Amino acid sequence: MRYHVVPSRIETPTSVTVSKEATHFLKKNHTRIAKDERPTRVGEVIDFFLDDIRTATIPTAMDKLLREDIQVSKAERFVRSTCNGDTLVKFASLHPVALHGVLHSSMRNNAAHLADAVEVHVINPVLASSEPSSDTSFITKWSKRIGGKVPTKRPDLFASVAHWWSDSPAMDDLQRATRSLAFFKLMLMCTAPKLFTSDHCIQYLTGQPVIWIPAHYCRLLPTNVMIQLLRYPLGNLILSGWKDAHWDTQLFDDLSMLHMSTTFLPEEASILQLTEVAGGSSPSEFIWKNKSILFVNTNGVKQDGHLFIQNIVSKYAICCVQETRFRDNRHLETFRFHLASTFPSKSFVSDTNSLHSHPFRARVNGVMTIIRTDFPGSDTAEALRTLSVTNRYLVVRLTILGAPVYIHNVYAPVDPTERKPFFEQVSTGSFEQHATHIVCGDLNTTLCPRLDRSSGASRHEPSRLSCLEWLSNLGVLYAWHLHHPDERVFTGPQPRKNRLDYILLSESPFRSVYKDSKYVALPHTGDHLAHVLAFANPSQLQGRGYWKCPLSLFDYPVIKEAIEVEAALILESLRSSSRPGKAWERWKKHIKKLLQQTQQKIRRQEDQALVRAQSDLDRAASAFRTSNSLPDKTIYDAALRSYHERVTSSSQYNQDSMFDYHMQHMEQSSRHFFRPVDSKCHQVPLEEVLLPTGDASKHPFDITLQFTDHWGGIMGNSSSSAGPPSSAITLLYKKGSRADPGNYRPIDFMCVDVKVLSKALAYRLQHVPPKLIHEDQKAFLRGRSIHHHIRYMSDLQDLVTHRGDTAYATFLDFEKAYDRVDCTDGRAFASHAKGPGIDTRRLQAHVV
Repeated sequence: MRYHVVPSRIETPTSVTVSKEATHFLKKNHTRIAKDERPTRVGEVIDFFLDDIRTATIPTAMDKLLREDIQVSKAERFVRSTCNGDTLVKFASLHPVALHGVLHSSMRNNAAHLADAVEVHVINPVLASSEPSSDTSFITKWSKRIGGKVPTKRPDLFASVAHWWSDSPAMDDLQRATRSLAFFKLMLMCTAPKLFTSDHCIQYLTGQPVIWIPAHYCRLLPTNVMIQLLRYPLGNLILSGWKDAHWDTQLFDDLSMLHMSTTFLPEEASILQLTEVAGGSSPSEFIWKNKSILFVNTNGVKQDGHLFIQNIVSKYAICCVQETRFRDNRHLETFRFHLASTFPSKSFVSDTNSLHSHPFRARVNGVMTIIRTDFPGSDTAEALRTLSVTNRYLVVRLTILGAPVYIHNVYAPVDPTERKPFFEQVSTGSFEQHATHIVCGDLNTTLCPRLDRSSGASRHEPSRLSCLEWLSNLGVLYAWHLHHPDERVFTGPQPRKNRLDYILLSESPFRSVYKDSKYVALPHTGDHLAHVLAFANPSQLQGRGYWKCPLSLFDYPVIKEAIEVEAALILESLRSSSRPGKAWERWKKHIKKLLQQTQQKIRRQEDQALVRAQSDLDRAASAFRTSNSLPDKTIYDAALRSYHERVTSSSQYNQDSMFDYHMQHMEQSSRHFFRPVDSKCHQVPLEEVLLPTGDASKHPFDITLQFTDHWGGIMGNSSSSAGPPSSAITLLYKKGSRADPGNYRPIDFMCVDVKVLSKALAYRLQHVPPKLIHEDQKAFLRGRSIHHHIRYMSDLQDLVTHRGDTAYATFLDFEKAYDRVDCTDGRAFASHAKGPGIDTRRLQAHVV
């Protein structure tokens, strides 16, 4: 059954009737908000509104109803199971008829999943009202506010946000009103989409300015605006229709109460705001933006430490230092003096060596934590001496936006018999449940022996088990390992055989603001590698890429002719314009916009043609099944061929789009691609070989010759390494139409021994060719550029032409197997370069 909404009686609000003022409507660019260029007067608003009324009363076209029928199954799936608020909003804006039918059917059946779909729609404006000027989706804002991915099950989704609203009568009433109005908003998007998306219609009906909540695919409306629309005669019409359908749920009762009431919600409560739970809130993500943490083992602060402070410590927000080994109290005070002279900070030390008034010979251990004063919460930083272990473990507590953050600076004992009691001594029971922890530690034990040890052997180690238990009680993650799961980097003393230094942090900052971490060798430090962890700025999100004009548009003669006409017009304008640059830029933007609109129109026409072809096929098949006559069979065969052509065309377009996507992303550089070679592969260099005479030789020529013979023997041809007589060939796509064979580059899979030997030869001779080849040869040599050769040739041509001398120019084209050089351009250039007294001849060289 189809329902068509008939507009109710139009009543002009008094505030609009008497108003002569103009108003600036807001316009939407994707989801960014900007004020319109010019004001819209009240008279124009009324004209716009009447145009929308006339448009809304036009009967729905049959082809649109057929397209909506195809989307019904998808609409049912979204209403029943989707957890993404953007999905519902987008589907309602694209297919309002299909979604309206599914929602109305759920109303008549009092389906339980209808309330869940409304709850999902309630969460969307809450997230959207957070940072309303940001251009982000439901998924992105969920990861920034809650952390992690959006749950795929609705019970998990609702449990994640259950703590948003406190348990109070006022909040219960607000939630009930918000849920009922969220359903009314969803139904209004499907029932009257033209009215919902029209700001001037809503202002005309309510008499108030339109307030936006920008979502990813459209703008949403706050609660008070929805209440005003509900109390308009249109709301009466919708509620009466639902009442006649005998819809009896709590949502309908709440809507009826709001409709009869005359009050509005407080302006600050018309948009639900997130509430912080005492002791359970997480520090704002923006606190960590562009901040970094350094963890380093110094093996004792050298001299007075000023170089270490200026070159290392001053670059990081938080620094955790192990093995400080201060000589005495004066050494510590000198270090703090240089620290205060370089940048304002707070420092906390646990080093018994610094308590002595005179230098102490047996200096060991010591930890120190340094926090810059520009780091939020630094004024609340304090060392918890009751939880610390002298010389080994220092805990610093900060309070950021009312939430506790603990920084653990750990230097575990080297002796295995002392490590297990040490980790058992460290307490984890006195911390708040939702506190954020950052652990910077030289643990002197490997967390994953398979990766953190050069031998890869795993043996029973009680201290490691105690360490893992302590870290799991804190709830911290090893961020570097999660992003480099198979990389083996050893940080211990030389020769490095294991990884002992780690930075671990709680899950919440890792999921939301973690950017990168790395191990680096820093000057003025000890023999351990330093560990650096950096946080990202969550407000700087990657935007969409720029639009690229598809070459397939120029296959249409109409588009090519239109561009030629536009080019002729702009040429005349440029010649007569006093500001040709500005006119040229304006024309390029105009052409770009036209091409974008044309591309979208072609895609819409293709989609509509596919829908029509499928509809024609269904009708022809139904008629043929009923009559089983020859004319109907002919019509069915023609409809089937047309449908297959449309499907093939659409499938080819989708395949080309996916091919372009993979070609753009498959060869991007990555950390995994540039990972260092496994140490096991280059532990023993090839320094000498055993000759057939039994003698050992270190000469590079003998090593190369023996390697060639050995490789040839492995490949089945011990007398030569020329490789097999045949080679496999593949085609690499370059650009242009894929139907043109000239747009593919044939390349062979060259023999491995040829590659190895050629690279070895090039490496050994890299310093020789510049000495053998004349300086006039500008290209294909390190340190020389072909650009200089081009300029040199151009200058020679000008000089010869100016003097009237006779000169000869020889052009060499290197023609390789499977990669032929087209000589047409070369001949054209040679003939063009020919001038008075200039003779050009051509030599063609073959490279074997």
